[in-house]
Amino acid sequence: MTLLQLPPELLFHIFAYLGFEFFAQDPRRLAVSRKWHALAWKVFARDVHLTTSSLKKATDGELVLARIQPYIVGLSLHLEGRDVISRLWPGGCVPADSLEFAEQVEASLTKLAAVLQQCEGVRSLAVTTRGLQRSGLVITQPLADLFSVRHLTSLEVDTVGWNLRWGLSFGAHLCRSINAALPSLRRLRCRMDSMCEALLEPPPGDAPIPLDDVIVNLSLAELPETVAVTTYRYVGRCRSISRDDLLQLKEAMEAQATALSLRLGRPRRVRVISHEFPSFEIRAFDAVTGKRTRLENNIDWDAEGEPVREAETVNDANGHV
Repeated sequence: MTLLQLPPELLFHIFAYLGFEFFAQDPRRLAVSRKWHALAWKVFARDVHLTTSSLKKATDGELVLARIQPYIVGLSLHLEGRDVISRLWPGGCVPADSLEFAEQVEASLTKLAAVLQQCEGVRSLAVTTRGLQRSGLVITQPLADLFSVRHLTSLEVDTVGWNLRWGLSFGAHLCRSINAALPSLRRLRCRMDSMCEALLEPPPGDAPIPLDDVIVNLSLAELPETVAVTTYRYVGRCRSISRDDLLQLKEAMEAQATALSLRLGRPRRVRVISHEFPSFEIRAFDAVTGKRTRLENNIDWDAEGEPVREAETVNDANGHV
């Protein structure tokens, strides 16, 4: 018996086991036959992976978005390149083609968010950026629209190198946008160039929320100078151009994480990652247990880590960030 002779239900389970990657490696694997394609597309469209270029292609017309809408469960959006995906301060000098490109990306993100709002099955969203110029300010509203997609249970945001500051004329406050999604989330991972304690503010009311796994990373220690252009390699505080209050930001985030952990039904982990200076040793504070651990690197945010002795913790409090 060949694969095509198997019942559709069994063939679909085989495709689901192979997953998105199997078909993404060679799109011709989607086109063996009509029956094959009908089942394979449902698996392929469950996990959508978009880059800067494929985002524009996917949103240029209605066909692609309409085809994935009934099946999408997870979206991974990776924006990269040397193009200026930002709008400069008024009066700033930017090539016309770069500004046009920035407007196209913003329009594409807005279209994508509108489609995802209509997708009842979408559950996870991951947004990452790398290799982008830091010279301007991103209009944050398109990203805020993505973060507000209904039914999300998992949200990952790692946009270091993308200057996501905000103000009255620069779009949404992303910490507030992410915070608004907390009541429906089960899992959150977040690192942005600018953050504040509003990100982890407990939602109104007394009812426990299902969120049980949270990691917020304040450290840019592992990033190259071209991305982490800060003396201490820390994220900045929202609406602040100074990085002199790094210790205050760390303390505020840890305090808010502790307050949030008390509102969670069955919290497994509420972690705030930071680093020592000048050693750049990575530390993690778990608000659920109140304990601190030393992480081997700043790549594996989920690592268990090595317990930090109480004496070291006291020195940290009296020393540097």
